[in-house]
This record gives sequence, C-alpha cells and structure tokens, in this order.
Amino acid sequence: MRKGSLMFPKLLSILFAFSMACAPDAFCRDFPQPFEVADPLYGSAPSESGWMPRGYTELIYCTHLLRSSPEDSFDVRALSSFTLLDVDSRFALNLYWGGILLVGPLAEGETAATRMQWWMNANQFEYGLAAGAGLGVLDLSFEYSRTSQHPWRGDYSQVTTDALKWGLTLPELRAGLFEFDLRCFAGYVDLFDFWKSSVPKPRTIWIASPAARISLHAMPGISLFVRCQTDLLFLRGGGTDADLWAEFGIRTGRGAGRAEFYLDYFGSGDTEELDKGPAPASLLGFGLRLYR
Repeated sequence: MRKGSLMFPKLLSILFAFSMACAPDAFCRDFPQPFEVADPLYGSAPSESGWMPRGYTELIYCTHLLRSSPEDSFDVRALSSFTLLDVDSRFALNLYWGGILLVGPLAEGETAATRMQWWMNANQFEYGLAAGAGLGVLDLSFEYSRTSQHPWRGDYSQVTTDALKWGLTLPELRAGLFEFDLRCFAGYVDLFDFWKSSVPKPRTIWIASPAARISLHAMPGISLFVRCQTDLLFLRGGGTDADLWAEFGIRTGRGAGRAEFYLDYFGSGDTEELDKGPAPASLLGFGLRLYR
C-alpha cells in the first residue's frame, strides 16, 4: 500500500472544523461511501496492478436506539465493489453496487403478521462507476452514481438520483500510531431526463462532501476509529442545507476478516423517504460492520 507522510496537519483541522460548523439542525439523507470504494486507488500497490486485482465488501447492521423520526428503527446495508482495472497504481476503475433495507416501527392501528414490532419500509439501491488517477500522495477521482428507493409501504417515496462527482483524497497519512484518510467530493445531482421518469427531481442540485477517517492503532489487530462526513447541499428550489454522519468505535481483525463495532449518528431535516412533506430524522444508535 502507498503510505504518505503527514504533510497536511492544518488541512485535517480545517476539515473537522468545517464539518462541525456546517452541521445545523436541518439535514438531508445520504449514505457516505467508504474510502475504499470512493477512491479506486485506495490500497493500491504496483504488485496488485492488472485486471480485477481487488475487491471490497461490507455488511452493516445499524439500530437507532434514540430517534426523533417515527420512520426509522434500524437499517441493514450491503455494499460490494470491484476494481476492474489498475494500471501501475496510477489509474484505476471501480464498479460498485449496494442495497439498503430501511425498517421502521409499527404505526398506530397496524398489526404485524408476526410478533415482530416493525415493518420493512423500503429498499434503496445504489450503484456507480468511479475512475481514479494517482497524483503522488493525492488521488483524483471522477464518479457517476445512481440511487433509487423502492417502497413497500404506501406513504414512502420513490426518490431517485443521478450524480456526477469529482473528488480529491489524501489516503493513509501516518503520524505515529495514527492513520488519517481525508477527502472532499463535489458534484451535480439530478434525475436525468432520458430515464423518462414520473418521479419528482431530487431536492438537491449541487453537493460538496468533506470527510475524514482517523484510526488509532492501539495494538496489533485492534484500533479505534472516528469517521465524519458533512454534505453541503445546494437546493433545487433555492437555498442551502447540510447533513452530518458520524461514527466512533473499535475495529478488530485485519484484512478481509475485520469487524467494526461503533456508535452511529445521523440527523436530517428531510430524508426524502416520504411522499408528502419533509421527513425529519435525528438518529443515534449502534452499528456492526463486517468486511470480506
């Protein structure tokens, strides 16, 4: 793997200050991509170059123990990515896809077919193609991605997006026992006309997403980590908004056998889950992430 020296300590401070300052009480939903997926050159080594040299898969269960939203009890996510091509750690191409199962509590007057106290609300699909070019310790990425929500309950929306993004990533910067991954992506969000869809356009038209992951390697096979991403949203109807996603936890194992246990936070003034009006959410809970 390529290792950069910690040449940008001020950038890290600015990124976190920027993320915290842009986290008001109004948000809009998104599921941030892992660094390993958003940056096709993450973890690249010349010895692994060639056709389909790497793959990445994660499975997540996240329960929302404290919530202001009546729609969100827990979600289950699966994401897979394959590096289709890597040319001497200078250029790489990733293809990824995933699914998110959104689950909520029974509403008043509903009766479950079993003794379970929740219903499956909707399934969200996402897929994309990302290209990356290596610029020394800095990686430049371009991405096309698409998401779509498929509801199982009557009040839920079919919100769908296309996104064209570019980004800069500073991967695997080391300082003693600490490792830093930094990035900022920006791009255009729409529902392209060639789909001939009757679904309304997404409320966001432009987006900028600074993100950071900090790992403390406490001992072999065990590390602590913090992840944080802020999405700055420029809305189609005018005005701006922002969202925040944060995790803090412990990572065990190495390579494909890793597991993470973490505290998870997400807040939103409009998740766009519902057909009629805003669907605000403030969610705090625990997550489990397994890697392959």
